[in-house]
Parts: sequence; C-alpha cells; structure tokens
Amino acid sequence: MKLAAYCRVSTDHEDQLDSLENQKLFFEEYSKRHGYELTNIYADEGISGKQLKKRTQFNKMMQDARFKLFDVVIVKDVARFARNTVDLLTSIRELKTLDINTQFITNNMTSLGDSEFVLTIFGALAQEESANTSKRVKFGKKINAEKGRVPNIVYGYRKIDTYNLEIIEEEAIVVRRIFDMFLNKCGMTRIAKTLNSEKIPTKKGSLWEERNIRRLISNPIYKGLMVNHKTEVKDFLTGKISDVPEDEQFKHNRHEYAIISGEIFDAAQAEKERRKTKVKYDVVNYNPHRFSSKVLFSNLLYCKECGTALCRKKQKRKHDTRFYYVCWRKDAGKYASRGDLKWKMCDNKYTIDESALLDFVFDYFNIIVADKDDFVQKIIDEVSKDFDKNDFDVKTKQKAIHKQIAKLESNKEKYMTLYTNDVITIEEVKQKTQAIKIEIDELNLELGQMQSKIFKMVDLESHIKSLLSNIENVLKSKKSITNTILRETIKRIDVSKNRYVEIFLNIESDISYKGTPKDIRKHKISTE
Repeated sequence: MKLAAYCRVSTDHEDQLDSLENQKLFFEEYSKRHGYELTNIYADEGISGKQLKKRTQFNKMMQDARFKLFDVVIVKDVARFARNTVDLLTSIRELKTLDINTQFITNNMTSLGDSEFVLTIFGALAQEESANTSKRVKFGKKINAEKGRVPNIVYGYRKIDTYNLEIIEEEAIVVRRIFDMFLNKCGMTRIAKTLNSEKIPTKKGSLWEERNIRRLISNPIYKGLMVNHKTEVKDFLTGKISDVPEDEQFKHNRHEYAIISGEIFDAAQAEKERRKTKVKYDVVNYNPHRFSSKVLFSNLLYCKECGTALCRKKQKRKHDTRFYYVCWRKDAGKYASRGDLKWKMCDNKYTIDESALLDFVFDYFNIIVADKDDFVQKIIDEVSKDFDKNDFDVKTKQKAIHKQIAKLESNKEKYMTLYTNDVITIEEVKQKTQAIKIEIDELNLELGQMQSKIFKMVDLESHIKSLLSNIENVLKSKKSITNTILRETIKRIDVSKNRYVEIFLNIESDISYKGTPKDIRKHKISTE
C-alpha cells in the first residue's frame, strides 16, 4: 500500500526544523513497521495551521491525492494537519471521496481511528489549543505595549532594543520638512511627488505615496508621545484586526523622541481635519486647495513665494466682468486663522488676468507643436542626464530580479523536498535555506532602491507622445477649453511677485516655460 505523510512546523526557527526531522524519522519507522511504501513526505515549514491558503505542501498533497498517487495519508497528530476544525473535516471528507484514508498516529504508533466524531473532538481540542496560544500571544503583546514597546520600523528613528529608539537626524530633517510643507498648504500627494522627485526614499527604500505621508503626519511619536495597543486581533482564525478604543490604549510621554513641537503636530491635525470639511466660500474660511472643475485654472496655479494656491477673483466693470487670480495668503491671509495658528501674509501682490494667462498657455503649446522633435529631445535629455544608459533598462532589471527571487523560493522548497526524500540532512537544509534568505533580502533591497527611478524611465517616450496628443487637443478646443483638459497637460503654474509665470507640464521633468503674459508680444519668453 502506498503511503504519504504530512507534517508541519509553525516557524522556520532551528528548533522547529529539528521537530520536522523528528516527524520524518517517525514516519519512516511507522511505514517500515507496517510494511507500507512511503511515497512522499509533504512538509510545510514556518506555516500556521489556522488557514490552508498559504500551506503549499498541504495543497500539493491534496492535488496529488486527486491523481491517486497514494492510498493512505498519515499525520503525527491532528494539530499538525489543521488547527481549524472546519478545514480538518472538509479535507478529510474530500480524501474519503477519493478512497484515501487519513490516519492520525499517536507517539506509540497507534491510530486514533477514522470516526468523524472522534476526529471532531480532537480537531476542536487542537483549535482550542491554538485559541489559547493566540490569547497568550495577545496578552504578551499587551504587557509589552503597556511597558512602552517601540515599533520595529518608523521613519526618523532607529530601533535600539524592545523599549528604546534613537533619532536619525537625516530622516528627522525630512519629517520636519513634511510637516512644514503640509502646514504651508501642500497636499499629501504633492509632498510625496516632491520627495520622489528629489530621490528621497521611504524607510523601506520605496516610493512615497499619499498614504505614507498621511500615516506620518498622524503619528504622535513625532511630538514625543508614543501610543501602543491601537489595534488587536479579534478573530485568531481569520486574523481580522480591529481598532482598540482610545481609553484602552497605552500612552507614553517620551520627550526625547520629539522631532517637532507639540504645537506644530496639533496644528497639522487641525489642518488635516479642516481639509476633510467642506467650508462655505468666504474670505475667512476660503480653502485655496479645494477643487472645482468650473474654475479654469483650479488646482494649477501656485504662488512662487509662499507655495500656496492662487484664488480666483471677480471684478465687475462697466461693460464686462474681469476674472483674475491672486495669492490666497496675500488676499485673505490677514484674516485667516485656524485655532491658535495664524498665517503670515505673503508679499506677492501680482494679480494675473485669466484671459492673458490662457493666451500665454496657448503660445507655449503652439511653440511645442511647431517643433515636436526638439521638444521630445529636450525632455529625454533632461531625464537622462541623471542616469546611466543602463538605468533605462530598469523595467527589464526588475523583471529579472523578481524572476530570480521566485527561483530562490523554488530552490528553498526543493531543499525541503530533498530532505524529506533523504537526499540531504537537516543541517544542510538549515545552511542552504539561510543562505537563500540572505540573498532574497538583498534582492528585495535592490528592488526598493530601484523604485525611485521608475517614474522617470518606464515608458518615457509613450508618455511624451500622450502629452503631445493632449496638447494638440487643447489647441483644437481653444474656444471650449475646460479645467479637465488643462489638467491633462499641465502639472502646475508658478506665479512670482516679479510678474513672471512659469509653466510645468504634466511629465516628470524640470523643463519649464517662463515669461509674463505682457512679454508675449515683446518676445521675451524663455524655455528653461
């Protein structure tokens, strides 16, 4: 009779690998004693028994069962097979429909029997044991949280031990800058794009995203207050996590961790809440960053001096109405206050006429369309000057690294299979898998470092062609131009107090178009 064995260890620590070796020896001795042919040992390493989806060897065993590669499955105890009663019974029933018997063997090599009632009892005990383990782990984490355990990874700090952090000054400078930009009316997405364009990586070496900035701004550790026990696992079987009420959280004042003042942090939280609320349009509560597609240059115009948005104003004249834009801080900053936070007035007095600005944009687009090849070459030269020729093959490199990681993971699994088939020893397994783990970590680090270059190098030419197509659409829609059409081509327009306007296109490049609407007729426009 052909026999297959299944064993599992919940972690990849050395003592658990030793347990795996003991289980293997047990199965070999059992098969010899009963005259069975041991066809294969399916072994999952470092996998929890609460769910089946990540247990590759278990799923492989079930697949082989459907091909009738063995007649009996033996497992040392119910807990090794599954710690979830439903999964246990479902899998056993499926094997029964395939005429494959499942035997759970005790230490004295006697079978527990195949009664579903008996197996249900033992399965429930295994599940309850897992539940108790989960409770002990949860209790241990709660105790550590109460004592002031520090997070493993947090931007701006280096972990010293379980209860202590050390400030990394280079990262602390970035943290202060993020808060400053946010309080100066920069959106979270814009902050992320700015950091990415300057090649400043996250803690894990990847690109910044809006959620990274939001999480950083919301973390009170930066003002010297560490909050623990904010979430906990509610269902140990599904791993579902829920928030803990604030009055049950543990708060620790660690003033030595403060990177910014409490006043700045609280101001950032107030600003974050303010941006969530839609306010009535008036001079005091006007939100310069709110978006309205009805306004032609909405979310496009920014003051070069203070970084805030320009607001649209209306002036009724004798025969018509004039629309113009002015720096919000100059226009309404003297009235604006957010709690204890008062904004300093900007000295940018320049008011720019909407129709003149639109003519300025059309002139730039006509210059681009007149010599497309020159425009494309300027963009490519600008992007490529910071990179080696080999860097433009980053997409191919990424695919190669992912392929290499997948191959290493496959090799790790092969070593486990070789071990279960007596080809190599458990010591060789430990040595080989540890070397593979180090190599995989190095490759993942390299992937993280490459992320900061991707946005400038992937499909660059197609991006430029798409931009050119959008520019031509703008020129065709001159009489019916809308904010949506403009935003497809323009990233932002900076307006300075010396009456210069600078257009940045919606592409990752520092190339801009600079001049003043009045200078168009005087041919004083420069492309930088």
